[in-house]
Amino acid sequence: MKNAVKDVISNHMSLREAVERNDVKFQTLARYVNKQKKSPNESISMKPKYDTRRIFTDEQESSLVNYVLQCLKMCYGKSTKDVRILAYELAIANNVNVPKSWKDNKKAGVDWLNAFIKRHSNISIRQPEGCSLSRATSFNHHNVNAFFDNLERVMQRCDSFSDGSRVYNIDETATTTVQRSNKILAQKGVKQISKCTSGERGSLVTTCCIINALGKTVPPVMVFPRTHFKTHMIHGAPAGTLGLANPSGWMTSELFVDVIQHFIKRTSSSVDRPTLLIMDNHETHLSIDCINLAKEHGITLLTLPPHCSNRLQPLDVSVYASFKAFYNAAIDSWMLRHPGVPFTIYQVAECVGVAFEKSMTPVNIKSGFKKHMPERTTSRSEVSAIVRKGISNIPTMERKKKIVVVDEDVMLNYLHEKSQEVKPSTLWSKYSMIKAVLSVKENIEINKFSRVIAFLKRNSVRYEPTKSKVLTRQEIDTFLTNADDMKCLLIKVALLFGVCGACRREELHSLKIQDIVKKDEECLIITIPDTKSNIKRVFPVIAKGKAVNGLELYQNSASLAADSVVDLISLKRLGGWKSSSVAESYIEESVERKKKICRQLLGEKQNEPSTNTLLVTTEATCTTSRDISLIPSSS
Repeated sequence: MKNAVKDVISNHMSLREAVERNDVKFQTLARYVNKQKKSPNESISMKPKYDTRRIFTDEQESSLVNYVLQCLKMCYGKSTKDVRILAYELAIANNVNVPKSWKDNKKAGVDWLNAFIKRHSNISIRQPEGCSLSRATSFNHHNVNAFFDNLERVMQRCDSFSDGSRVYNIDETATTTVQRSNKILAQKGVKQISKCTSGERGSLVTTCCIINALGKTVPPVMVFPRTHFKTHMIHGAPAGTLGLANPSGWMTSELFVDVIQHFIKRTSSSVDRPTLLIMDNHETHLSIDCINLAKEHGITLLTLPPHCSNRLQPLDVSVYASFKAFYNAAIDSWMLRHPGVPFTIYQVAECVGVAFEKSMTPVNIKSGFKKHMPERTTSRSEVSAIVRKGISNIPTMERKKKIVVVDEDVMLNYLHEKSQEVKPSTLWSKYSMIKAVLSVKENIEINKFSRVIAFLKRNSVRYEPTKSKVLTRQEIDTFLTNADDMKCLLIKVALLFGVCGACRREELHSLKIQDIVKKDEECLIITIPDTKSNIKRVFPVIAKGKAVNGLELYQNSASLAADSVVDLISLKRLGGWKSSSVAESYIEESVERKKKICRQLLGEKQNEPSTNTLLVTTEATCTTSRDISLIPSSS
C-alpha cells in the first residue's frame, strides 16, 4: 500500500495504474492518497481494519502457524477443532483477553478461524490421505539416500543406463469390476444420490504395467481370478498383452517369473544388451527363480525402500492416477452402452486398453522419471554420440565430432548457416525438429534460448509467404474471353467442365472428342461415358451466370449435394443437421431450380438429353453451385 501511495503522489501515476501494479483495492488506495495529500509532511498509519479488534499479535499467530505446519510434516495434522482449542489455550497462557464465547466453549470461534485462514494464505483446509505408521517412518533421509546411492552405482555399470533407454519400471495395480464413481451434478438439498455400479464388491484383476525412462511402454500383464487362462479374457487389451490366471487374482512368485520372461521377450534383454529394472521389494518379486532368470539375461534388479513406492516409483507418481481415472470412466461408458448388463472380468481388458492408451503417454511417463530419479551421469562421449545420431544434419557438430553439449551458441551457428540455404518457414521447421529430438534424447529445452527465438523472428520479418490466389468472377470471365485458345484451351475446358459442371477428374480424363456434340449455336452436349454412379447427371451452365470462387463453392456445398441427387442421410451428414426439415428444403429447392433451368434452356416440350450428359454453353462463364443443376428424367 505504501508503494502504491508513493506511485500516485511522487511518480504521478494514476490510481488505476497503481492498483494494477501493486494489487491493492481502489477505494482503499484513494482513501490513503487523500489522507497523504491533506498531511503531506506527516507519516500516515496504514493498518488493516481487522487490526483494531485483533486477539493475537503477529508473532503469536506466526508461532501458531508454524506449529500447525510442523505437525503436518510429522503426519499428525491438526483439525479445525484442534486449532480452535489450541488458539484458546494459547490465549489463556499469554493472558490475552478473549470473547466470552471462547471461555464458555473452551475454544476459539468459527469466525476467528475463518479470518485466521484468510490472513495466512500458506494454510488451507485439506482432506488428508491415510498413511500407515510404517510408511511414515520408513520414508526418511537414510533410506532415500541409500536408494539413490545404489541407483548411481548401478548406472555407472553400463553406459546404456545413463541415457535412460534401458531403464524400466514395473509395478502392479488393481483393476476391479466395480468402478469408483466420479463427482456428478445433482439437485441441491438431496441428502443421498446414487450411481449405478456393477456390484457391491468387485472381482480383482491385477494389471502389471512396465514403462521406460524415455517415455515408452511394454505391453502389460494381466492376472485374472481363474484357474486356467483363456485367450478371450484379454479381448480389447493393448496389443501384445500377456494373460495369466490365479484363483485369487493376485500376483504370485510363480507368475512373476512369467512376467520377467515377457519382459525379456519384449525388451530383448541379454548379457550384451543389459537392462535396469526398478521395482518394489514385494516378496513375490524376489524369488530365487526370478533372480536367476534376471541374472542370466543381463537384468539388474533395483528395489525401492520399503513403504516408499508412493514417493519414488515413477508409475505411482505420475501414471497410475490418470490410469485409474480413465479406467473408471471407461467402465462408466461401457455400462451406459450396455444398460442392465453387469460388468465382469471379461470386460476388464477392454477398459484397461482404453485407459492404457490415454494415460501411458510419454509426457506422463517421463515426468515420473524426471522428478523422482537423479540426473543422468552421461559421459561426454555418450552425449556426443546421442546428439550426432539424433541431429546428424547440424554442420558444426558433424565437423567437430566431439561436442559435449548443445548450447545457445551452437544452435545460433547452425541456424545462421541454414538461413543462407532455406526459406524462413523451412528454418522454423528444422528448429522444431531439433527441439523435439533434443528434448527427448538430451533433456535440453532449446525453446528457452532467447537469442535463438529472436534470430528466427528477425529472419522472418521481411519474408512474405506465397499464397494461392482465389480468382474472382471478373478474372475468370476475362480469362475465358481473352485467353488464347491455342495455348489455354485445355485449361478452359477443365475450368468449364470441372467447376461449372462438377465433373470429376477421372470423368474429365476419360472424355473424347466424339463425346461432344454441338446442339446449336449456344449449347453443347457433352456425354460423360463413365460415371462414378449410375445416376443421371446433366449440368447446364447459364451464359450470364455469376462467377464462383472457392469460398462460395464451399458455402453452397449443400446445394451442390442436393443437385447431385444424394440421399437424405448423406445430405444431413454433410450439413451436420439433426433434423430432416432443413435437408428436405434443400432437396425441394433443387427440384424447383432444375425445372426452371430446364424450361429456360430446352423448353417445356423439348426431349430429354441422353443419359449422363453435360450441357455447357459456348459463351458461358462459371456459375454458382446453386445454378449447377441436374435435369430430372420427367423433364
